Amino acid sequence: MLGVRRSETAVHLSVEDRVRAHWDTGAMSTNLRATRPTTSDIARVAGVSRSTVSHVLNNHRGKFSEETEARVLQALETLGYRPSMGGRALANGRSDVLVVILPSITIGYALQHALDQIVAQAAELGVSVVMRFAGSEVASTVDALLYLRPLAVMDLGGLVPREREDLVQEGVAFLPSGERLAAEGSENPERVVGRIQVETLLATKDLVVFAAPHDGQGPARASATRRAAVEDACRERGLPDAITVAVPLTSDGATEALRGVLRAGVGVACYNDDTATAVLVAARRLGFTVPGDVSVIGVDVTPLGQLLDPPLSSIRVDVAAAIDFNMEELRILLGRPSAAPVHLTDVVSLHRGGTA
Repeated sequence: MLGVRRSETAVHLSVEDRVRAHWDTGAMSTNLRATRPTTSDIARVAGVSRSTVSHVLNNHRGKFSEETEARVLQALETLGYRPSMGGRALANGRSDVLVVILPSITIGYALQHALDQIVAQAAELGVSVVMRFAGSEVASTVDALLYLRPLAVMDLGGLVPREREDLVQEGVAFLPSGERLAAEGSENPERVVGRIQVETLLATKDLVVFAAPHDGQGPARASATRRAAVEDACRERGLPDAITVAVPLTSDGATEALRGVLRAGVGVACYNDDTATAVLVAARRLGFTVPGDVSVIGVDVTPLGQLLDPPLSSIRVDVAAAIDFNMEELRILLGRPSAAPVHLTDVVSLHRGGTA
């Protein structure tokens, strides 16, 4: 204890002098300019103990002289110290980070706009946003989430339902939460998308096929929730589970994938308009009329999909409204709800094109 006091009070070199000496003597394992400084580095430069640095960082001041606190604060500024997200998460139980999980597929205009909206609203709340693509190495994504202990996670299609459930069991908060959806009497928009697709297709067809993007190995992981919604909607109507086909976005690839699957009377529920375009091309190459023999319906109502002949039938999702609903839940989590409550109503609607 006596030694600690001596190191904190009998120091006359300026912080700048200590930084220069720190670099010159190679006290650190690597150069400070190339390595993120730690609390040990701050303590060494300020001439105090690590516990003193920790107390100052956590605003537990008043225990030390103004001169000691000033040296620590100056060392923090001079070395450019930034607290570790993981360290703060360990100390506080959660970090101030919102993690957005993205599917490893092409990001369209609607998703780009959604990401801008998320970042802007998070900034207003003083929350940082980390975006991560969830590819085939899902374990690394899960490990990263558990390490960061995020404030919340917004999954935009990167995780399958089972992985989400496992993370919820680990205490990870997802936006939107099932509890809030139930309290609002609302349904996850992804589920509504699949149900409307099936209802529309079965108005004229007797069998539903689900077309997922091909990720090089099979159906893209991002399609799992919509695929499950389509399967459930078919099951509720006493139909067999919808066949899932992974459809490459090439004429030849899509044609081969759908050969033997398409027949007169089949309706194809597609993950998005890109996949629906490939299905439309393949159906015609295989000799089927659309929407006479085969019906096709996509999601997103993309401009290019509406330039086709006939224009794609598609599902419109009010992404901005869905993001507002999710971010309102984040405000509630932070104890800062909006004056005007945000509700999830009528965000999914059918766009009648000419393919279904």
